[in-house]
Amino acid sequence: MPRAARPEPRALRIGALHPVTGPFAHIGLACRLCAQLAVDAINATGGINSLDGALLELIVGDASAGAAAEAERLYNSGACALTGAFHSGHTRAGAAVARRRVLPFLIDTAIADAALLPVMSGERPVVLRNFPTTTTFARRALSYLGEMFSEAQRPLARATLVHTTDPLGTTQARRLEAAYAALRPSFELLEFVPISPRARTVANEVAKLRTAAPDVVLLAVRASVVGPLFTELARARLPTAAVLSLGTPDLVVAAKSAGVVPAVERVMELAPWPNPRNPRTQRLVAEFLKRSGGRPLDAAGYAHEAVLVVADALERAASADPAALAEALRRTSFEHPVMVSAGPIVFDATGENPNAAPAVLQIFGGKPAVVWPKSAAERPYALAASKS
Repeated sequence: MPRAARPEPRALRIGALHPVTGPFAHIGLACRLCAQLAVDAINATGGINSLDGALLELIVGDASAGAAAEAERLYNSGACALTGAFHSGHTRAGAAVARRRVLPFLIDTAIADAALLPVMSGERPVVLRNFPTTTTFARRALSYLGEMFSEAQRPLARATLVHTTDPLGTTQARRLEAAYAALRPSFELLEFVPISPRARTVANEVAKLRTAAPDVVLLAVRASVVGPLFTELARARLPTAAVLSLGTPDLVVAAKSAGVVPAVERVMELAPWPNPRNPRTQRLVAEFLKRSGGRPLDAAGYAHEAVLVVADALERAASADPAALAEALRRTSFEHPVMVSAGPIVFDATGENPNAAPAVLQIFGGKPAVVWPKSAAERPYALAASKS
């Protein structure tokens, strides 16, 4: 007798809401590809076992076309969860829909603290985030510096921040001050040095740095001042052991555009980054490189990670019901994240992942390499030999 035909596993739909047109399309398309690669990997290994091998299906929306409307469309198309959305405004609009529909929304790429809607008293969040925030960047910057200088047995007595006077720079300045007050590191935080984002020369600002003689200079600047700043810094060596950017802009790209690549050699920067020592990440990097036409993987890897976390929650919930899935997501403890992290992915009562962490990259030969945390480092970091 012929064997009874086995029914095809039903598809579980995950909505990916990213900007894939307009000025943010470059990162949005990378996030969409990373999410699809996660779906492909899970389906290739048998889908969701607890749901009889149900396969995942990625349904996509363009956040640039109206994030709220697209989130509604994905909900009406049967999405059991959403991921996204990079731009903070898009993310908040999608999060508002998710909260109203009680639809789990895992924010995979949005750094602004305010992108995650405040959780009301007694509320169990359905909007969560696996990506590090601006506050996280500031806190990790201070703790990483203490760890690296301690390991190198180098004194760290004074640090300062150079920031542009636009919303990005001033927000990072406020977050750094708050982190310093909360963590109380042993070194002194000197008066900050503000720079106009339209500055063509920064001689006066660099003169202030030279007079203050900090051990570390932190940067929170726009790409527009990378050229003037590092041109001036290259004129005479600053008496510092390290220069650390808080993550915006991509220094290598900005330095190439400004023609100052040699001046950023051995400068450090914080960045959300793939863990180069995780075998799963190594496979993802290779597959992304192939499917993207040669583009290297960067922060878009968080979109891949988000789909893996949703799949893990589906497996544990054994249900695609949004309420059951949201509860499983809140109970997440996802070991060995594909991105650099301070521990497993977990979510606190506000929906944030307290273990989210950027990496410290250092530029060697015009290319960034992970140098901290030590568990993810590709090579040792280098501090300046001595102060002059």
